[in-house]
Parts: sequence; C-alpha cells; structure tokens
Amino acid sequence: MSGPRIFISAGEPSGDLHASNFLAAVRRQSPDATFFGLGGPLMAAQGCRLIRDMTAHGSHMLVVEPLLQIGHYLKLIAEVDRHLQYERPDVMVFVDYPGLNFVLASRGRCRRIPTMWYVPPQLWAWASFRVHKMARRLTRVACIFPFTVEFYRSHGIDAHFVGHPLIDHFAGFRPDPTVAERLCGPTGQKIVLLLPGSRTSEIAGLLPLYLNVCRLMQKRVEGMRVVMGCLNQAHAAQAAPILRQAPDVPVETFVGKTNELMALADFALASSGTATLELACFGTPMIALYPVSRWQYHLLGRWLLTTPFLSLPNAVAQRKIIPEYFLYWGGPEPIADDAVDILTNADRNRQMRQELADVHRKLGQGGASDGAARLALDLVGREIPPVPWWRFGLNI
Repeated sequence: MSGPRIFISAGEPSGDLHASNFLAAVRRQSPDATFFGLGGPLMAAQGCRLIRDMTAHGSHMLVVEPLLQIGHYLKLIAEVDRHLQYERPDVMVFVDYPGLNFVLASRGRCRRIPTMWYVPPQLWAWASFRVHKMARRLTRVACIFPFTVEFYRSHGIDAHFVGHPLIDHFAGFRPDPTVAERLCGPTGQKIVLLLPGSRTSEIAGLLPLYLNVCRLMQKRVEGMRVVMGCLNQAHAAQAAPILRQAPDVPVETFVGKTNELMALADFALASSGTATLELACFGTPMIALYPVSRWQYHLLGRWLLTTPFLSLPNAVAQRKIIPEYFLYWGGPEPIADDAVDILTNADRNRQMRQELADVHRKLGQGGASDGAARLALDLVGREIPPVPWWRFGLNI
C-alpha cells in the first residue's frame, strides 16, 4: 500500500526551511509518504517534487506589487489546480505565504481535500476579518504561538499549538567560530547589529535609517562597532551602494552568518519579523523597525491593524518589552536615544534580557515539525463535506 501523498506550498527562504523540516518529520513518521508542491531547494532536498521554485520570488507586503504580478499568479494557480486534479493529494499543507496560500486553500476545499496551515498568517495582528475566510477553507491550523490558539478556536477553527520551529533550529545550531574570531576586539567593545531584512523594499527603506541612527550613536557610545547580517550575496550587493553613501559609519558585512552575529551582538536594530524572535532566543536587546509610509498607513494600515504590538517578542509577551518604531515618520534622534539607553543603562539592559528569556520559554520545548507532521497525517482519509453551491469557487 502506497503512503500518503502530500501537497505543500511555501514561499521565501524561511518558509522553505520550515517546510523542509516538516517534510523530514513526515518522512520519519510515514516513510512511504510522497510530496509535491511549491517551495524551494531545501524542500527539494527532502524529496519534494517542485511545481515551481517560489524562493526566487519575493513576498509582497502591500497590495500594489501583487497586482503588477497578477498574470504570473493566475498562471501559477491554474497550473497547481491541474496538478490537484490529476494527482489528487491526501492532504494539502500551507506554510506561511498567505497571499497565494489563501487561494490554494480555496482550491483544495472545493475539491474536498483536507487542508492544514502550518506557520499561519498573523491574522491576530492585522486584517483579522480574514479569519472567517480561513475558517471556511481550512480543516486544521498548527499554531506556532500559544496565544493564537484561542483566537482561532474562537472562530471555529481546529487549532493546536505545536511550538515554534526556531526552537528546533537553535537546538542544532553550531556557530561558525571564525565569526567570533573576526569580531574579537578590545575590552568594552559594543557590537551593534543591523538587520534590514531580506526584502528589497526593507533594505532600501531601513538601511539608510539604520545608518543615520548609528551616526548619532557612535558619538555617544565608545568602542562601538557596527556589523550587518545579510542572507545572501544578492542582499549584500543591494546594500553595498547604500553603505558607500555613509563612509563615516563603517559597517562590516557578513553573509550567511546572521545567527552568529545575533549571539555576539550587544544590541540590534532589526526589521520586524522572524529576526526579532531569533534575537529574543539569543537574549539580544533590540529595537524593532519597519518602513511604512504615511500614505500606506492612512490608505490601508489604519483600517487593518488590530493589535497594539507588531513586533513578535511583544506579541508573545502580550506587553511591551522592546521599543517598536513602525508608524514613525520622524528623524533618527528618538531611535538613537532609545538605542543608547539600552546599551548603556545596565538596569534596562538586564531587564530586557530577562524578559526576552521569558519570551523564549513561551515558544515551547521543541518538536514543532514533528507535532505539525502528526496533525497533518491525522487528516489522511478525513471526509470533507462538499462546499455549498452558493460558495463554490474562489470566494468560499
């Protein structure tokens, strides 16, 4: 008897990583399982037959960018739909990437295929009205934050907390010792880490602000050394001309060594997202930022935001631990003041580290991929009721 056939859809390098670990966990529990779907090279290495490599495409945070790519996405959806018709999977699993995965979940629901979302979108934070769409399309949700379980269950969704995949990632993390050797410096050196994100818009929007903040900081913090972590050479190449425009703020760039930098840094300026949670796991004090223009906020953001905390450490703690600069359109001075205080105020620094350790503990004890795999395999053979005729189509 052949094993279960699983369709999986992920986008961006982080989604590719989480999905590949999930596939490895499924393989351990069901060695005969087969996989196909959308993802990246890490998923392919786990034996997933890729319909399309999605890591080559950036994710879209706003509305305008996807509209420019509408033809590409319509062709992709039609291609996936053909595969669902001729290679009907036993389960469909979605990893993050809500823009596309909401549509694919609809296609699976219309075909009465069990569907599960692992690393679900942050509906608790913004555009929470989408939870009703999720309730119609999803059979189950595997949550990576404990506080989100009640949110989903209150809307009739079968939700379970499996822990955060970062815990498993860091359990096997072995730092490159050459990074520490390169950063070895005099006593009293303060390492400031810049993490402008992996998206083109983030690097262009945040890195100039980071440099302005560091320019003010280095006048007040002795022995300050600025480093920057880049995911790959393409990101480093994009950042290079921006760095050259600020020769008075020397920045050492590291490619593919971001976790090592997080462990060694005394402070970080970080783009909102998973990076802030990774820093929390290392107990590294930080300030979270995200480039949101005033018109974007007034046009869309003010109607969609539903949480007082947009950075993940604050959201997990359900209180303010780290400063957030999201809806901020002023100069770098207040950010620099906050950063200098965090670096030089021993009491504030110690308290932030302790609270970040509490955030780390709330992320679970590990085994997120194994837990998600069990939830997905449990759906094999599940009878899914037909979609009411008045909801049939993309708008279910």
